[in-house]
Amino acid sequence: MNKLNYVILATLLCITAIPFTPTAEIPAEDFTHAVFGEEFTATWCVYCPSAAENLMKIYDDIPDEPYYDDKFFFVALITDVNDKADDRMGDYPDVTGYPTVIFDGNDEKVSGGQSDTANYENAIDNCAQREDTDISLEIEMEHLGADQLGVSLGMTWNEDAPFGDPTFNGYVRAYIVEKVSRYNNYDGDPYHFGFLDYAFEESVELNPHERMELSTVWIGGEHEDKNGNDFSDIEYDNINIFVAFFNDESASSDKYVLQTAFAIPPELEISTQTGLLSGNIQLQGNAVSEKSQIQKVYYSWNQGEWIDTQLEPFNGNFDLEINTEDLVNGEHELSIKVIDDGSSIVKTINLEILNDENPPTLEILSPSEGEIVEGIIVLDIETVDDNSIDDVEFNVNQGSWRKMYSRDNDGYIASWNTQEAGAGNGDHLITFRSSDKSNNVIKKNINITVFNEEDVTYPYLEITKPKEEFYSSRINIEAVASDPEGILAVEFRIDNGTWKELTSGGNDIYEGTWMPTMDGWHWIDIRAEDNQEYVTITGLLFETDSTPPFILLNSNTDDVTANAEFDLSVNDYSSLDTLRYRIDSGPWIELESGQNNVQFWWDSTKYEDGECLMQIECIDKWGGMSTLYRNIDVKNKDLIHSLAPPIIDSKDQIKVSAIIDYPNPESVSVIIAENNEGVLAEGQKILMYEEGNYYYADLYFENEGNYVYSIEVDTGHGKLYSYEQNIVVLSQQEIIQTVEDKQALPYPSLVTIILLISLITIKRRN
Repeated sequence: MNKLNYVILATLLCITAIPFTPTAEIPAEDFTHAVFGEEFTATWCVYCPSAAENLMKIYDDIPDEPYYDDKFFFVALITDVNDKADDRMGDYPDVTGYPTVIFDGNDEKVSGGQSDTANYENAIDNCAQREDTDISLEIEMEHLGADQLGVSLGMTWNEDAPFGDPTFNGYVRAYIVEKVSRYNNYDGDPYHFGFLDYAFEESVELNPHERMELSTVWIGGEHEDKNGNDFSDIEYDNINIFVAFFNDESASSDKYVLQTAFAIPPELEISTQTGLLSGNIQLQGNAVSEKSQIQKVYYSWNQGEWIDTQLEPFNGNFDLEINTEDLVNGEHELSIKVIDDGSSIVKTINLEILNDENPPTLEILSPSEGEIVEGIIVLDIETVDDNSIDDVEFNVNQGSWRKMYSRDNDGYIASWNTQEAGAGNGDHLITFRSSDKSNNVIKKNINITVFNEEDVTYPYLEITKPKEEFYSSRINIEAVASDPEGILAVEFRIDNGTWKELTSGGNDIYEGTWMPTMDGWHWIDIRAEDNQEYVTITGLLFETDSTPPFILLNSNTDDVTANAEFDLSVNDYSSLDTLRYRIDSGPWIELESGQNNVQFWWDSTKYEDGECLMQIECIDKWGGMSTLYRNIDVKNKDLIHSLAPPIIDSKDQIKVSAIIDYPNPESVSVIIAENNEGVLAEGQKILMYEEGNYYYADLYFENEGNYVYSIEVDTGHGKLYSYEQNIVVLSQQEIIQTVEDKQALPYPSLVTIILLISLITIKRRN
């Protein structure tokens, strides 16, 4: 065979591998029924990821992609990890390779890897138009806690029975699947709707217009996969159930029956007021159902009776007003349950209820009624409440309220300068106010007489900003200062530093700002001086954390291979709330945030060779955020070196060799499959044996054809794969003809092989 013939053959193979089919034309509302797909696949299958990706494009609502709303569902039956999936594949004798997707119980079949959605769309459209039997299915799923699912199924044959055939005999399967599967495909990505087990798998007999019901409690810990791992770790939010009613046990072999229904847990987020609550409380939520609407919303207190909120069907935000007056004071558990067409979800929050109509008691200890006072005096009271005191304050002559401070369990004190502005000699009214957590208030007044021998008036001064709380950015400073003789200046200082002037903002308000240079606790003094040189000083303590966390990645990200270790240093004044990372635009992965030094492992075997972007995000408890970006260069395929053998005889046994540049792998295997016009048939996985620095596998080809193989390395924590290699198997006669052809394409010589080994040796030494 000359070079020109090789080129022509390669071109023909590429052309025949490209299917040409029309795209979807039928709108979902014109479907006679919901179409159901069974995707037969294996984790080692090279061409299976493209099938999974294109099926998901059809299932999801993606712009510029076909969308069938609730008229198409599929499950991934991963036969090499699940016995029941493998058994189901045996129901279809004409399914001989991976991937293969069966639609509507073999009404349509699409085999091989797919470059786009066209073949699947065409199959769905064809199934959607077929005649079907009117059978109603209603599936309901409820989370009973931990790994337990309550599942019920209702079935009704909505037709009159034909003469001589009074019942309809069928077969029902309820597929329990994980939307994001625990099993990864060949590319290292999780399967979509990966099959775990059946909730129901049995024959049923339906009478016309009569409802038949099935129910069960499925427990994940009682079922396991081929590797002996049970399903006790299921996450309810990730569980879906798709039920299909077939006309017989093996498949839907005729065109009349395959009905489907689904149970997909809705998404639910809820929030409400915090702290002590009483009376009618407001609760906000967001509930979204993927393929239907939210039908019902219930609430219950302390796992008691569910109360219907009477909300109409919706998708999105909702508001509830819930009465707490019948609850005893204390902590309570409020549960919200939302139900869509086939499933439900419950979220629970803990609330502290205090329905208290009784105000605190208050006793004035000092000064006494009518007392004559001078200078700076101490105000002393006792106030008690059945539950908890929230705030204690006083004012003079019905002026602004001023805070009092706790001296013990029930006692509160404050000081008052009788010579401040607005005071002076004479009679004055002092009012005390105490409030509890339920906003019940008690007030008491006392009359006193001020007599200062030297009638001196000090400026009135009150700090309004900052408060005794936390700040994470620039500090706004504000004070109220007044005096009958006028204010000369108002100044502030931080931590006994230099006095700086505040500027007048009018109406006795003085303003300024301060930018923290150090995180921690700070003391602010503010002083006001009047035109008679009398000075009033007051101060308070506040806390700042204006510096975001500091992140340092102490790891080289060049040439990352296998399970790579990363080392982080994180420093912040306050404690961290969140520390996480992600690769490219993938999901965030949470890290331990309570340490300054954090080590974590990243499995690079789940990603293609090449550059990835690692994003590390750190947020402290006050909202300060830092983000670090680092490029990661994944180089896994270069760890495996294999050279395809030359053209071989279909009756010969050959030896495939590989050099693995990875220490002590768990196992090394060859994955090989026949490539028939661009479609990879069901392949084999053959364990390689080690001799010296090499791994070998003995292969025997009974039939000629084109084959593809790759080397798989099990590292113990992930899997590495080599580049794909092609093997051409010919008959003996074809091989002789090739050898005689002087223009035959050359195969790698011994010199080439020696050169490859030399390069690998040099790389290892470096």
